[in-house]
Amino acid sequence: MGRPTMLVSKLRALEAEIEAWAQVNGRAASRDRLYREIWDVLTGGAAFEAVRECSRRASGLASWIASHLRRARDNALGKALLEYTELGASHVVACRRWGVRPSEWQYLLELASYLDEKVRRGVRLREWPAAWLSEAEEGHQEAVVLVEDQALQDMVLGALEAYSVPKGRGSRYSEVYGVCFGSVKTEQWETRGYGRQWLEHVLVRRVALQLRAQTTSGSVRRSPRSQAVHLEMAHDLFPHLDLVGDFHSHPYTTLERLRYCRGWEYTRGDEEDNVAWLAEIAEAGYHPRVGLILAIARAAKAQGGRHPAANILRSTIGRCHCYLAAYRINRDGTYSTSDVTLRCPTITGLGAT
Repeated sequence: MGRPTMLVSKLRALEAEIEAWAQVNGRAASRDRLYREIWDVLTGGAAFEAVRECSRRASGLASWIASHLRRARDNALGKALLEYTELGASHVVACRRWGVRPSEWQYLLELASYLDEKVRRGVRLREWPAAWLSEAEEGHQEAVVLVEDQALQDMVLGALEAYSVPKGRGSRYSEVYGVCFGSVKTEQWETRGYGRQWLEHVLVRRVALQLRAQTTSGSVRRSPRSQAVHLEMAHDLFPHLDLVGDFHSHPYTTLERLRYCRGWEYTRGDEEDNVAWLAEIAEAGYHPRVGLILAIARAAKAQGGRHPAANILRSTIGRCHCYLAAYRINRDGTYSTSDVTLRCPTITGLGAT
């Protein structure tokens, strides 16, 4: 099992405090409830409450453990258990990925046995925090995003117009926003030791631009009413397509500024807005998979170069330079760049133009 880590030592000390409390107060029946609270803290990110009432020392130990799990370890023990049970990875692979020591894993198994929790690979053990699931799935999920010509034209025409035609006094250009329609095909398989793996093929066929979205040169706020109309019309015009994501542009004055700011990347505000949008759209039964960003700027002449990453394509269209980037949308609404490949038939040859 190996030498106990500081975390295991603190957990054992907390158990001793619980046992002493139960013996002195004659509350053996309440002991299991306290152990259950430890389990919930370790595996679900819950907070200590009842355990703190056992003694002053128990409260201090609980504070140390909670802080250690939350900050120093980022709930690594619970995430390793998630990957083992939910995604079917071996305990060796799961512990190595999250930095969990053998003594900590053994402690978790002993606690599970005491509480009669059935810890088995590939079996749902509990409702996991969405953020944990998103993070754990990073090593198990890939996405290939194919943008068809029609969808690319929808995005580029809208972005170029908003970039080239001033919106009004004091505003040289503005962002644009749209909803992506297409289809998703998923392939799944098992890899020895690493558990369940899957590849999503996301086909983007149409992009409906929101003419009533509130836009500025550096921000865009989607219109719920426009979204409702687009979803209703899409059901009649192309019922074979589903909502697969959304799109917005990032305009820049110069290509140098675009590159310096890495304008193809999403901002913190973009991600926070997407988290809220996913929660809203999920209630209506939609599950967006990708977020597309088109960074655009003018330059004196066409410039070649390689694509910055597999999820980014660059090209020169008209007098503007464009970087199109795709990001996978996690189940908690955050974005992911891990194992995302973007393909577009219109943009050829590694972006050299």
